Amino acid sequence: MGPDRGNVAGVGLIRGDVMVRAALIGLALFAAAPAVAAQLRPLGQTDRCLEAGEELRPGFNKVGIAACNDSEAQDARRGRLDTIYLGKACLQAYIVDGQPDVEVMTAPCHGRDGQRWILTRDGRLSSGERRCLTVTGSEEAPRLLMNTCAETPEEMRAQKWAIYGKFE
Repeated sequence: MGPDRGNVAGVGLIRGDVMVRAALIGLALFAAAPAVAAQLRPLGQTDRCLEAGEELRPGFNKVGIAACNDSEAQDARRGRLDTIYLGKACLQAYIVDGQPDVEVMTAPCHGRDGQRWILTRDGRLSSGERRCLTVTGSEEAPRLLMNTCAETPEEMRAQKWAIYGKFE
């Protein structure tokens, strides 16, 4: 005698198997979906983005301004403890030994000084000590520094950032 195809328990197993397969397919599709991220762009420069660039040493990258694209190096996300992820690491303000400038790089996230950022109401990114992320240099060769937060609207322009996308 063959299996009882009219068995309610057997139908329940088949339905359960289909439900498990559907759940696994849905999970695979969800896992394959890219993480939602934003891009940070200097105000008024809609085609230029903050980017984790050249590797300085393993886990540490120079941060610069580059043509916007869909690369992970330009994905900006809000992290824990007021950190900002840029790509796979956190935005970090740092002082180069013997240099007066405070520069910016990405580094492994720890959430301590240099990695805590505030996006001010007027669009500036500040990381303590009244210093703001500032675009200096020319449009062809921009440089990022942490300068004293400006007081005049003209000086503030180089310190203002626009968020394109979902910043969370």
